[in-house]
Amino acid sequence: MTPRKRTKVNSGLPKNWRHKHGAYHYRVPKGEEHRWDGRTEFRLGATLHEAHRVYAMRQEFLGSVHTMAQLCDRYAIEVMPLKAPATQKSNQYSLKRIRRVFADNPVDAIKPQHIYQYRDRMGKDESHKKANLDLEVLSHLFTKAIEWGARGDHPMAGKKVVKYSLKARKRYVSDDELVGFAATLPAKWQLFVSLAVWTGRRKAELLNLKRSDLTDRGILFHNVKRDGDSFVVGWTDELRVIVDSILKHRERVSALHLFHTRDGQPYIRADGSASGFDSIWQRYMRRWADAGNERFTLHDLRAKRASDLTLDQAQALLRHTTASMTQKTYRRKADVVEI
Repeated sequence: MTPRKRTKVNSGLPKNWRHKHGAYHYRVPKGEEHRWDGRTEFRLGATLHEAHRVYAMRQEFLGSVHTMAQLCDRYAIEVMPLKAPATQKSNQYSLKRIRRVFADNPVDAIKPQHIYQYRDRMGKDESHKKANLDLEVLSHLFTKAIEWGARGDHPMAGKKVVKYSLKARKRYVSDDELVGFAATLPAKWQLFVSLAVWTGRRKAELLNLKRSDLTDRGILFHNVKRDGDSFVVGWTDELRVIVDSILKHRERVSALHLFHTRDGQPYIRADGSASGFDSIWQRYMRRWADAGNERFTLHDLRAKRASDLTLDQAQALLRHTTASMTQKTYRRKADVVEI
């Protein structure tokens, strides 16, 4: 009997996985029920991150890696859980696309021309940015394939395959735009935008802020891009006014986080996702755009702060190891001098 074609929602998932009733499930192979609490179908979790974690705990990787689908499965189980939550989420989307295209092709049969064909297909069907993200995952997949004995060489090493060249984003949010946009927001989100601009911090770092992070020296932040990197943004008169206003505006004094929902829960989850906050931001940004204004992102606000400071100040605030990174990506003001 010909197997049923996988639905769109299940396309790209590991073998015997499927998504139904708002969660990911594993159809247990016959004879292995004893390893899955005697069930023929086991609920893994509501999110892909949770599902991979539970699957990895329940079952060590069995057998050798021969196909690209098997390589993706082992990578998802053994490698991805060690990455930062935001990186895991991005990798999950990349693996889904990679698995869908390469599927049961032998790992050692993939050549540079096949990867170029994949890059061009993703660049056309999705975007150049997504294609580049997928190439990064593919490169690491083949590195692990060599480690796991699935092939002897790396088809992308030595610049055999190059990514798309992407233009650096140049959007600079002017003071007038910022004032105009803030005027469309409730007080709570005006304060969030003020804190984002003044500190130059990322969304996750802002949403993770707790009362306990307010120290005598300033605000203690935890770098989501670099494990173990905690630092203090020192108090200024302006920053104190912003934070004092946030504390006065808090809907529930008992809530731990500075920014929280009506029932005192943080907008950000343990896996780094913040869908509720993202929906709120996009709603106000759509209204801003519908009124004839140009859209911008929270990342653009980080760049605004870097553009409004000196290069040394911007590098220190953004925690960059080199000034060239700050200059290339975050210095967008027309009168900023290039180095």
